[in-house]
Amino acid sequence: MPLARLTPEGARTEAMTKHPMRHTPAQGSGKRPVAPEVLEATVERIGREVLHLETLKTRRADSLDFHELAVWRVRDALEEAFRAGMRAATDSRGK
Repeated sequence: MPLARLTPEGARTEAMTKHPMRHTPAQGSGKRPVAPEVLEATVERIGREVLHLETLKTRRADSLDFHELAVWRVRDALEEAFRAGMRAATDSRGK
């Protein structure tokens, strides 16, 4: 069942896509979008190195697609994702 987003006024909007947080910056914002292959490689690396997951690809088997993770591992992964974003922002400013 797709999730629905709420506008600030509380009205339902279009159903969220598979990856609702992925977007490209508004035109004229001065921000450079991250290349999809760089994003994918970073997310896969964090999944492997921090969460100790073999892959993030859907394999259509509960035993392969669902994992128990300690909250500290999830926190570590979120912190690493934040650091990767900060590095990317710093790198793009220097170009």
